This record gives sequence, structure tokens and C-alpha cells, in this order.
Amino acid sequence: MRSLTVLGPRRVEWRDLPPVSLREATDALVRPVASAVCDLDRHLVHASPLEPPYALGHEAVGEVVDVGSAVSGLKPGDRVVIPCHVNCGVCAECSRSMPGACSAVPPFASYGTPAGGSWGGLFDELVRVPWAEHSLVPLPPGLDPVTAASCSDNLVDAYRTVSPTLHADPDAAVLVVGGPPRSDC
Repeated sequence: MRSLTVLGPRRVEWRDLPPVSLREATDALVRPVASAVCDLDRHLVHASPLEPPYALGHEAVGEVVDVGSAVSGLKPGDRVVIPCHVNCGVCAECSRSMPGACSAVPPFASYGTPAGGSWGGLFDELVRVPWAEHSLVPLPPGLDPVTAASCSDNLVDAYRTVSPTLHADPDAAVLVVGGPPRSDC
């Protein structure tokens, strides 16, 4: 299996790694079909502030290749958004819509960085997604995967920001501000 790997500042290469496999009954194996490059990715490549080597990429839409025996809501061939955070979906933090603070994994567990463990990157040929039914989001039929690739980071962060307020006050006003992507690196 090939993985786009950060080796140090401004050093990235494709590496051959052992293939990933299902480990738990709640896992899915997903093949990224459209990955986006985020400002964080650019920073990680430019400055590499984390200890290399590590797989790159945390924004993608993928195709389900295989599912564990406890996964009933997904099947091979389904197109899904792969959220950047690795999370269980059921702990107190996940229940509060705070997947980045999931208590079932180390802090900051995410794809594409070594923070919170080694989960692979979303430029990899294949990714193991734990707790697949709680984390993978089915892509609506007809939606171009390229259009939705960056949803796994930006929309997750936006939702996580407004969700606690909307749970407390469902009629609260929300201001949505957006613009073109920009990198400071």
C-alpha cells in the first residue's frame, strides 16, 4: 500500500507500507477517491513541526471497500466523507458534538498527523476507519466527491463550533461567513 509521507521540512515522498486491515468488528476499510489539501497540510510539509515520518492528509471522500461484522449501515461501494477526527461517536465528548476531544482515543487523534497516534493519511491508498458507522458520512447520490472532499475538516470544525449553542438554544441565530481558501504558508 502506498502512503504519501512527510519525511521532514519540504520532504514528502510516496512510501510502500504494509496493507491495512480490519481490526475490530466496527471498522471499515475505505479507499480515498478525492482528497483535499488543507492549510494544515501545507504547514506540515513546509515546516514539519511534528516528528516525521508520518502520513499526510486529513480531508477526503472515499469508497467503502470492506466493513466489519458489526457494521450494518455501510457496504462496499458506498461513497463517504471521512471526517478528519478519529472518534468513537458515543463517549460523553462525542455526544456533545466534540469529536476532537473523544475520550476513546488519544488527544488530537486524526488522520494525516502523528498527533494522537498513527492513523494513516487520507492520501493513502487505503484507510482503516474505526467506529465506521459513527464517523463515516454517506455522500448524497450524484454529489461529485471532489466537491465534498474538504467537508471532512472545514464543516466538521464549523459544526463543532456552533453545535453546543444550537443544542442549548435551537432557535439561536447563526452567522455563516466564508471566503476562498487561503494559505499563509
